[in-house]
Amino acid sequence: MNPEFTLSSALRDADVLPGILGQGATVNAQIAVNGITRLAPLSDDLLPPAPQDDANMVIFVQERRVDLPSGDFALAQLPRELVSQTLMRLYGSEGTGQVDPERVAIYSFEELWRFLQLEDPTAEATAAEISSNLQQAQWVVFATTGFNRLEPESTALKLFLEQRAALLESRLVVLNFGPPYDLDSTDVSKIDLYYTLYFPSEMFVQAAFQALFRDLPTSGASPVSIPALNYALASLVLPEPNQVIALNVVDSQGQEMATEEIRDIRKDDVIYLRTSVIYDGNGNPVPDKTPVQFTLTYPQEDRTRTIAAETKDGVAFASVTLDRVGQLDITVESKPAPPLFHLQLTIREESVIMISITPTPEASYGEPTPTTEPVVVVNKFLPEPLRVPAPQRGFLLAWGIMGGLLCAATGFWWGRERVGSLLMGLRLGLWGIVGGLSAYVLFAAMHRWAWDESIYTLAGHEFVAGVVALIGGIAALLVVRGFTHWRE
Repeated sequence: MNPEFTLSSALRDADVLPGILGQGATVNAQIAVNGITRLAPLSDDLLPPAPQDDANMVIFVQERRVDLPSGDFALAQLPRELVSQTLMRLYGSEGTGQVDPERVAIYSFEELWRFLQLEDPTAEATAAEISSNLQQAQWVVFATTGFNRLEPESTALKLFLEQRAALLESRLVVLNFGPPYDLDSTDVSKIDLYYTLYFPSEMFVQAAFQALFRDLPTSGASPVSIPALNYALASLVLPEPNQVIALNVVDSQGQEMATEEIRDIRKDDVIYLRTSVIYDGNGNPVPDKTPVQFTLTYPQEDRTRTIAAETKDGVAFASVTLDRVGQLDITVESKPAPPLFHLQLTIREESVIMISITPTPEASYGEPTPTTEPVVVVNKFLPEPLRVPAPQRGFLLAWGIMGGLLCAATGFWWGRERVGSLLMGLRLGLWGIVGGLSAYVLFAAMHRWAWDESIYTLAGHEFVAGVVALIGGIAALLVVRGFTHWRE
């Protein structure tokens, strides 16, 4: 409303005030409706029915007067008249007609506190009236703004619950317009209905009575921890553990990509991933900067890489470079929500195939039984199942060792039989196995690091490792024998 934070911009002419006053009413009403929180009962099954048309009702209001700086008079934070007028406007003769003014008695917390201090309530007229009305009431409502050590009357609600709650058959209702943590668990256990609205204004009082008469659902969650209810805010803003966090492929601006655009993805491209909205224990998007972890797994290479991210507006983003041929599995988790959703990519030189694996709702509570749903099939002529063959590492090692041992045997035979020296046989045998295994190690290292994509061509041809070891061992034998002969 004010473009600048200055006194001149905040001041208004008296002529324009009628058009400005009341502009915030709609906003206040929306805040009240969204913010109202039911603290007791926790289950909808235990909710009491709305007050009936012929119900007797006693209302105690904690007005809490605040002295103005001038000292001339004091204002009530929650005026008794505001509570009475709001109730009658909504449900009295001006509204639905459910409430008979003759059956409603309204008192202040100060009057209630004095009543609780008397051993004989009949000794005072107001106390006697309160005692009589309480005996006839079906509903006893407390509109409170919170406890204050400097105000003895602010303890009236706790004293009433300690002294009188067990003596009445009335339904006890607390409409709290202050902090929600003043009552302990024993106090809350005696209350039939407990709403908190955090602020004492007309719109909040209206929302409180609408909730009492079951005309307004309560969807808010407390913004602070409440020890009496074992309500720990720190744990409730964590991700809900039973949810499935999905992954979507998006463009660099975070917008979801069309199917045609996804089909154009190739090896060495960068893809951008966005999670679905991650919800907390209250059903709201998790706070910003909630940690999220993307896990990239290459099954054929037994390699795993993680990407750390944080949420903003309930979602997190990550970028992945498709720089390796083979299968890539991507999962995402935000503890305590587990990584249930899988995005499986099969990367080839000419195409990339994506498949999403989402557990069924029943499986999310036990052993997940994945249901595979193809997201994108780029080239229909690719073989099924969609996997990249990988060589058997055990076979590669076995062939390499066999090649080295064969070279050792050849070297020993050569030195023992052809040269006629046992020492030369042992020497050539050792050089044969050293040369063969060295050639195998070099061969495996080159395929693992320098020629990483060509390692898949060895699938079904693992014997090549033995041939390489044999060639390396024979080469070592020839070099050693030639050098020995030259020295002789």
